[in-house]
Amino acid sequence: MPIVDFVRNYNIRENLVADLMSGLAVTGLHFPQGLAYAILAGLPPGIGMVSTIFPLFIYMFFGSAAHTSIGTNAIVSIMIGDMLLEPNMRAAMATASASASPLTSLTYGVLNDSDVLQTVTETIADTTSPLIDADVYMQRRISLVAGATFYTGIIFIVMAIFKMGFLVTYLSQPFMCGFTTGVAVHIFSSQIKTALGLKLPPIEGAGKLVKLYYHVFANITSVHVADLVVSLICVVILLAVKIGINERLKLRVAIPIDFILLLVATIISYFAGLPEKFDVKSLGVVELGIPTPVMPALAPAGTLITYACQIALVTFFLNISVVKIIARRNGYEINENVELNAYGMCNIIPAFFSNIPASIAPPRASLLSSMGAKTTLNGVSTVGIMLALIFYFGQFFESCPKAVLAAMIMVAMKDLLKQVTTLPKVWKVNKNDFTTWVFAACTCVFIDIPYGLALGVLISLLSVINQSQRGWVSVIGKSDSEDLYLDAQDYGAIHEIPGIKIVRMESSLYFATAEKFRKNIYKIIEKESDKYSDEKLENNSMTGNSRTKSDEALGETTMLNNKHPDVYKETIKEDDNEQEHTEDEEEEESGTFRIKGLVIDCISINFIDGTGLDMLKMVIFELGYINIPIYLARCSRYMLHLLEKSDMYEVFPREHVFIDLPDAVYFAMKESKMKHEHHFVEIEEDHHRRPSSRPSRLMSLHSINSDIERIHRKSIFVPIV
Repeated sequence: MPIVDFVRNYNIRENLVADLMSGLAVTGLHFPQGLAYAILAGLPPGIGMVSTIFPLFIYMFFGSAAHTSIGTNAIVSIMIGDMLLEPNMRAAMATASASASPLTSLTYGVLNDSDVLQTVTETIADTTSPLIDADVYMQRRISLVAGATFYTGIIFIVMAIFKMGFLVTYLSQPFMCGFTTGVAVHIFSSQIKTALGLKLPPIEGAGKLVKLYYHVFANITSVHVADLVVSLICVVILLAVKIGINERLKLRVAIPIDFILLLVATIISYFAGLPEKFDVKSLGVVELGIPTPVMPALAPAGTLITYACQIALVTFFLNISVVKIIARRNGYEINENVELNAYGMCNIIPAFFSNIPASIAPPRASLLSSMGAKTTLNGVSTVGIMLALIFYFGQFFESCPKAVLAAMIMVAMKDLLKQVTTLPKVWKVNKNDFTTWVFAACTCVFIDIPYGLALGVLISLLSVINQSQRGWVSVIGKSDSEDLYLDAQDYGAIHEIPGIKIVRMESSLYFATAEKFRKNIYKIIEKESDKYSDEKLENNSMTGNSRTKSDEALGETTMLNNKHPDVYKETIKEDDNEQEHTEDEEEEESGTFRIKGLVIDCISINFIDGTGLDMLKMVIFELGYINIPIYLARCSRYMLHLLEKSDMYEVFPREHVFIDLPDAVYFAMKESKMKHEHHFVEIEEDHHRRPSSRPSRLMSLHSINSDIERIHRKSIFVPIV
């Protein structure tokens, strides 16, 4: 266990004070968040405090990240609330209550809480079971949440056994940002009815956020003024301190405004009599002590496991992404599989004590980092204070207005909602990332959180597939000042080598990119041939103009002939020789491509499959058909090994494979020069000449019937007959 190393190497003088102070500071967040997030999930507030103590204590033994403060989380709470609204979950609670045989012996006076009582009463009203015992109903509700916690822990342990920590690399940051932003909108919206003092029916199913706002605006005239005033005052105070002081002044020890506000609001509410005089909804009874350990509910298994999988994935990706950033900032690395095991233990054991699934919260992790926590033993002081609160002082917060907790939850979503401001930058950097971000957020907001998770993962994977199959091929040129080969379009002072075309495949060569690789190569060659044809047409027009001028001078030449016949004959002879030489060159070059060699820079091809290898053979053959040899440079070790194992060298010269790009270019230039000097460039006679009635244009690769099917070309695949 990691704690063995921590204890063995613990430096009391350097670490003890930092761990104790950081643990004390983070308690100011744990306590109010525990109360608020339990109510967010539709559970008694005492459950939130218990759900902080057990995970923190267990993580000290199994966790490896010093800045992880595990406990309650708003995203998990909203997902638990959604799970409890599922029809089969409500039916299970109603059935257990109607049987009049309590499932557990929990000692929570859960129905003293008016808001939780309202939730239970409204839910019971939607069921068909007669004679429902509301107290047993809530006990079953807590047991089902514990069941989800248990299954979440089992999923984490299974992931740790199979070392599935690598999965964190498969969900992109844009997806996580979009998804968490959508969840933040849900969390923020769920507190509107509490902040406004409205009584709304429970809403479930796809599009529930739209339905929620419909009910809010339909009942806007029923807003409770006292709750609204309390909420507005608390929001203003929280934003003023968090933004105006903590963030702007960058204090080493941030002001624990949540805990201070909770304490002050409770005192004011108690002495001013806000619940009695102004009907402000208060927190209600906060039961002291730790619940008796019981077996969590394991049925209905389908719904519990489904939501447990969602919670496990979301909390894992959220936890690892936050912890990794903070770990790099503090100069250490984490092991994802060790963390998976720790998360599993932090859920399995607490499940028997009716805990909510455990997760970290970014504000708590950031606070530990800023306070200089050294080891996971910082949880000792947090657990000690939380135990004191839950056994002795929790009851003093019964007068705290619920609007205060609602304001805390809404303001806590500030950083997640601020992620929207990064969209312009994401759009400039990568359009696929922008699409993933917006799609995940909109699906989560306008449909529901589970759909946002599933469809967001799907669109993220489709984005990866789309990126990987583009198969870009760029043209490379040589720098004028250095011996460098760079992209001719992206850099200045780059020139291409006459007769030699250098290209680079910017992705792996496999079944999804093979055809695009071939088409892009041919486009580059045809573009070069079209350019060469245009140059020839321009030269021919200039030659025609010069001949016209010569005809205009014919009269003068005739006069010269009459006066000096010997000079005239010599001039005509020289012109005829020059014209014959020019015609011979045009005849030789007509029907051939300007490119005398193609060098493929393979440095970006880190993977090539059978389809890609076959396509490379096809390109080599078809370009060889029009006398354009191919040279491969900077092949990866994997690619060289594949070339050796396949029959590639039966159709492709081994000496055309080079370790370095300059060597390949030099060899291509040398061979093209030898061929030009000895006139070795030959092509089929049907492409040798073109009708003189049409402008001279070089042949198109797509017009060539290469008859490649009739050529003996082995493939690593055996055709299916």
